Amino acid sequence: MNTKILLLLALIFSFQVFSQEQTIEADYETHVFMDPDMVINKIPSQYRSQVDASIREEIKKGISMDYKLLTDGKQSEYQLQPKVNNSQGVDGIILNQLSSQDKGALIKNLDSLSFLKEVDVMGAKYLIKGKLTITDWKISNETEMVGGYAAIKAEGTANDSIKVTAWFCPKIPVKDGPDRAFGLPGLILKASYTINNIDFTTNVVKIAIRKQKLKLKKISSGKIVTQSEFDEEMKNLEKKMSEMHDSGIDKED
Repeated sequence: MNTKILLLLALIFSFQVFSQEQTIEADYETHVFMDPDMVINKIPSQYRSQVDASIREEIKKGISMDYKLLTDGKQSEYQLQPKVNNSQGVDGIILNQLSSQDKGALIKNLDSLSFLKEVDVMGAKYLIKGKLTITDWKISNETEMVGGYAAIKAEGTANDSIKVTAWFCPKIPVKDGPDRAFGLPGLILKASYTINNIDFTTNVVKIAIRKQKLKLKKISSGKIVTQSEFDEEMKNLEKKMSEMHDSGIDKED
C-alpha cells in the first residue's frame, strides 16, 4: 500500500482522548503578504511621498502578528497577542493599522455555529455578531509536518468566494482552528487564504493541553451589528475620511 495512504490512515485513527474538562491552548503566527504599490495607491496622494519608503521597507521585512486560541472543541476564544521582540519596530504603519483593527476577542460557539467579535474603531466599540460560514472542505491524501505535528491537507471555499487551504491534525480531535476557520476532523494548524488581494498564512507555533475547563473572556459592551452592517459602516467612514483628506481637512470643526 502507498506510504502516504498508510500515514493518512494512521493519522485518522490515532485520536487522543479529549474531554470538556481540558482546554487546548494554541499559539499561532499570521504572516501577511501584499503588493506595496497597491497599498500606496490607496493612500491620499498628498501623503504618499511621506510614507512610500517606510511602507515598502515594512513589507520587504515581512509583516506578522501573533494570536492565541483557547478551545474545548465546543467554544473558543481567539485573540491578538502583544508582539514580543518585534523586529519590525513599533512604527510599522501597516502592522499598527492591522493590529488596531483586530485587538478584540473573537468568540466562537461551534454548537450553534455562531460568533461574536469585538472591534474598536477610533474609540467606537462594535460587537459583530453572526453565523459561522460552513466551508465545503475537500480532504486530500497530502500530509505535512506543521509545528512539529503531522497534518493532513484540506481545501475549501468560504463565503462562496474565498479559497482556503488548511492543514489539520486528527490527533487533536477538535473541529476548531485559527480565526473563523473550523469544521475539519482535527485542530487546524495552518491556513492560507487571500482577501482583497492580500495573502494571509497562519501557522501554529506551539500547542499545550491544559487540564482545566475553558474560561472565556467576558465580552465588553458595544454596538451590535452584523458583518455586512459593519462593513458598510467602515466603507462610509473610509469615504468620509478620504473626502476630508482631499479637501485638506484633518478633522471636523
